[in-house]
Amino acid sequence: SRALCSEARALVPALARKSGSTNKNIPRSMAERSSDEADAHAERAFEARMKASWEAPAPAQSDADPYHSQIGDAEYWERLYAATPAGVEPGAEVFDWLAGWSDVGCLLEALVARDCSRSVLHLGCGNSRLPEGMYDAGYTQQTCIDLSPSVVEQMRVRNACRPMQWIAADCTDLTSVLEDDSFDLVIDKGTFDAITCHDSHALMLVKFLKEAFRVTKPGGVYICISLHESKDVLKWLRRKAFGWRVRDVSLGRPKAHHTTAYICTKCRPTQLYLKERWPELLRHVEEHHDSDVEGEEQLTEDEEGETVDAEEVG
Repeated sequence: SRALCSEARALVPALARKSGSTNKNIPRSMAERSSDEADAHAERAFEARMKASWEAPAPAQSDADPYHSQIGDAEYWERLYAATPAGVEPGAEVFDWLAGWSDVGCLLEALVARDCSRSVLHLGCGNSRLPEGMYDAGYTQQTCIDLSPSVVEQMRVRNACRPMQWIAADCTDLTSVLEDDSFDLVIDKGTFDAITCHDSHALMLVKFLKEAFRVTKPGGVYICISLHESKDVLKWLRRKAFGWRVRDVSLGRPKAHHTTAYICTKCRPTQLYLKERWPELLRHVEEHHDSDVEGEEQLTEDEEGETVDAEEVG
């Protein structure tokens, strides 16, 4: 996971090149074009500010821990989002990791059968424009969660005309915030990747995935959009504690790097799996909190389902 984290940091300069969620076949008004241009400028500015923040040593970095990465720290993201430059309006800064609505909209709509009444949860929304793109497409039942109170408030202000729910909370423990089996679609775009950089990444990843599984409705979908290869992601998704069927779908290179969507369809209600399987997995990662999980029991490929191409979904 150290190697994955280094890869993620190295790729960030290229991830924000493609901006906007505009369907080019639909005529755009002058105001809409101006808004898109402003967001593209804001995204480049935020990218530059984020890159500059990485040039300084992380507060927790030391000679004993030269590989410490700020990306995995909750405190880093709050510092970054809270340090809005003077003169920048709340919510003006935006940044879409990996892909935007124009890149993944068709896939996401297929996963909810294009039913705008379906409930959607964004885990680690940051200052992404994906929720507002979905809202403008008719999907109004959305909840957006991030661990940074600053970015949650900024995005609430930005989307005041779009009455979505915004919550500041830790996505690795949402038991006091969200009930079991609540959402038809749970979206993670880059949050899994950030958690791989945590010093206790094994423990944090399985806690995050447990929450993603817990809040997804039976028959619903958790989708993990990641820059990491299947071999590095499926070993986490295949835990027997999580009763879902997994497919990996190539998204190509929406933002200059190959991106994959891992589609996890929940087969049974939460407690039928977690009550029996979760304690064993938790004990394993608590004992090996910064190691991978190859030794822990996992689903077979037949139990998961087969790899498919994006064209086969929807």
